[in-house]
Amino acid sequence: MATQATGESTSSASESSGEPKPLPKRRPLAWWVYVAMFLLVVAMAIGGFYGAWYLRARAELQKEIAGLRERGEPVWFAEIAPPPVNAADNAAPLLLQAVKKLAPPNRALYQAFYDALARANEVARYGDEKGSRTAIEEPALVAGLEANGEALAVLRQALQKPRCVFPIDYQTHQPFAILLEHIQQSRELARLLQAEFHLALAKGDVEGALRAIDDGFALSECLREEPFLVSQLVRIVVARLAVDELAILAGRIELSDAQRDRFDERLAAMAASFRLRPCVVAERAGVLTTTEHLSDNDAAFVGTNVDHYPGGMLRPMVMQEQAFMIRFLSKQAEAVDATGPAGKAMQQAIEQEIQDASVRYMLSKMLMPAVGSVRDAGIRHRQSLQNARAGLRIDRYFRQNGKLPQDLSGLTDERLTETPKCLYSDLPLILRVEQAEGFSLYGPGDNGSDDGGERTPDAQEGLSAFRVIYKPP
Repeated sequence: MATQATGESTSSASESSGEPKPLPKRRPLAWWVYVAMFLLVVAMAIGGFYGAWYLRARAELQKEIAGLRERGEPVWFAEIAPPPVNAADNAAPLLLQAVKKLAPPNRALYQAFYDALARANEVARYGDEKGSRTAIEEPALVAGLEANGEALAVLRQALQKPRCVFPIDYQTHQPFAILLEHIQQSRELARLLQAEFHLALAKGDVEGALRAIDDGFALSECLREEPFLVSQLVRIVVARLAVDELAILAGRIELSDAQRDRFDERLAAMAASFRLRPCVVAERAGVLTTTEHLSDNDAAFVGTNVDHYPGGMLRPMVMQEQAFMIRFLSKQAEAVDATGPAGKAMQQAIEQEIQDASVRYMLSKMLMPAVGSVRDAGIRHRQSLQNARAGLRIDRYFRQNGKLPQDLSGLTDERLTETPKCLYSDLPLILRVEQAEGFSLYGPGDNGSDDGGERTPDAQEGLSAFRVIYKPP
C-alpha cells in the first residue's frame, strides 16, 4: 500500500510541475533507404535530361524535314520512285535479260579476255613493242564475243528503247540493301562492245566500229534515270570507253560530216542531261529512310511519323544524326554539279564542316569522302564529253586543211557557239600537238597548270583528255 501511494504521488508531482514526458527514441533509417533516395534523385535528373535531349533532337529533325517539304524535295526513299513507264518503251527488262545471258564466270577465259582487251587498247593508242599500231584479231576477244553473242543480241534490242527504268523496291525500309548486280554487269556488256570495236578495227570494218561506239554511248544513257550514285559512276565509265574509241577511230579514218554531226549531237545531249544532284537527293532519302527504320521489323511503311520508330535509348542521337545528315547532303546536292573555282570552294567548305563536326556524326563523316569523289567524277565526265566535241572540230579542221590548228579560235559553229573551257578552273582548254602527228585536248584541272595531259601527275587532265593520233610513228 505504501509503495503504490508513493508512485502515484510521484506521477502527480510530475504532472503538476509541467515537465514534458520524454519522447521515445527513433530508430535510424536503414542505409539502403538513403541509397534509394539518392538513386531516385539521379533517375529524375537523368530522365529530365533525356526528355530535354529527346525533345530538342526531335524539334531539330522536324525542322529539317519541314525545310525539305517547303522546297518540294523528297524526304523518304519511297518518294523518289519514278513515274510509271510504258512497258513497250522500257529497256530494263531486255537489259536484265542480256545480263542473265552473259557467259558464266570462267576465270581463265575472263582473264585472257581482259588481257587481250588491254593489249588491243594499248596497240590502238600507242603501238606495240615495235611501234606498230596495226590492230590484230586477238583470239581471246573472238572467244569472248562468241560466248556472249546472245547477250549482245538482246542488249541491242534494249538499246532501241527510249527509256530504262529498273524494277526497284522503293517501299523498302533498307535502301542500302538493294542489290545492283545489273549495274555492275553493265560494265561487262560495255567491255564486250569494246572488244567488238577492236575486232572491227582489225578487220577494217568501219561500220562495225561505228556501231560499237554508238552502242557504248547508248548503254551509258540507259543508266540515266538510275537514282544511285554507284549507277552513275558506272555510266561514266561506259561513256568514257566510247569516247576513247571515238578518238581512236578518228585517227584512223576520216569521219564524214554526217558522222561527226551525229556524234556531236549525242555528246551535247549527254553533257546537257548529266547532273548528279538528283542522285545526291536520292542518297539523302535512302540514308534517312534506313536510319529511321534501324529497329523496325514491320513490313508496312510509315515513314512520315518521326516518333513511330523509337530506335532505343539512342533515338535522340539518331535524330540528331539525321538532321545533320539532311543539312550536309542538302549542301552537297547544291555543290555536286557546281563547276569552276566557286564549285571547288563550295566542296571544300562542306568537307571542312564535316571534318570539324562532332565525332557523333559518324555516318555523315563516312559519306563525305564518297560523295566528294563522285562530284569529281561527274565534272570529269562532263569535261570529257566537252573535250570530245571540241576534238571532233579539231579533227575536221585537220582533214580539211592538212594541218592542225594552232589554237581553238575559229572552231565554233552553230552547235558549239562558245569555245569550251576547263570546268575545273574556268581556264581555256589546252591543245597539245603530238609528235606522232596527232593532238591532245584537255583542261588544266583544279591546279590551273598544264601538267602534260597524262594521268600522272594530274589525273583530272589525263582522264578527260581527247587524244587523236593520225599516223603511226
